[in-house]
Amino acid sequence: MSGALDVYRDLRTWWLRRGVDYWTEDPTDRTGDGWIRVDRLGDDRAQLDAIVAEYAAHLGVSDRKAAASLLAKRLSAMLVFPPTVAWMQWERVPTVVPESTWLRFDNGLPLRVAVDHVHATVRPDDPLADADDCDTLPAPELGEHLAATAYDQTMASVIDTIHTRFRTGTRHLWGNVALTAINSALWSGDAASPWDRGRTLFESRPHLVRTQDVLACDRADTGPYLAARRKTCCLAYEVESHGYCASCSLLDEPERTDTLTTRIGDAWRDRIRWDDDVDV
Repeated sequence: MSGALDVYRDLRTWWLRRGVDYWTEDPTDRTGDGWIRVDRLGDDRAQLDAIVAEYAAHLGVSDRKAAASLLAKRLSAMLVFPPTVAWMQWERVPTVVPESTWLRFDNGLPLRVAVDHVHATVRPDDPLADADDCDTLPAPELGEHLAATAYDQTMASVIDTIHTRFRTGTRHLWGNVALTAINSALWSGDAASPWDRGRTLFESRPHLVRTQDVLACDRADTGPYLAARRKTCCLAYEVESHGYCASCSLLDEPERTDTLTTRIGDAWRDRIRWDDDVDV
């Protein structure tokens, strides 16, 4: 009988279409060196320092806090974005919790996610509901379950580790996660309707709400769409080739709104989907 593995594989296929390969065909596979369990990321301070130093070198930044912030941002894209998209797309929540989720680093670059046990939570009427490796919850409760696992446990563990070791501010670290939550809605299916579900997730967590505004936009060539405007900065401007994100709180307001809404509108018009190199 098909079960939770279908959820991970569907998610892998969805991501591969966008040029990103986070999950292996077998999500329990931890072949190769460099694997660290999420809840142990901060156990070895020298190891964590080396990871951030190597990531800083990869990005070409000298500021350690900036490198730590951008590492957390990438980890948010790996740990929170996928299960949120699965919920948005299929109302299926793959289990991502810190004590059984692993990250693989290669020269400071986080490249893969794996889990100890393949498991998912789905609606009671889902075809996978009878599988041994699936739990069920009513559809309205799935979003809260996602938030309580991937956000409140897994990403909170990463943020606590980064903040404790590098004194990087928690508000802008959670701002990275909030942007992930919003972009999950913006890039899943229709530009507007998924936000009905995303808003429930987003607004249930005050530490996410206070880092973003969501703008309702409309253009003749796109119809209605949404854009996320940050109230915090992820420090990506420290990367010389990157500059300021379109949603950065450090930009002048008229410039930011114009640039952000134009870029998001163009992306939606062209049906561009998220990958690691598209930072909106």
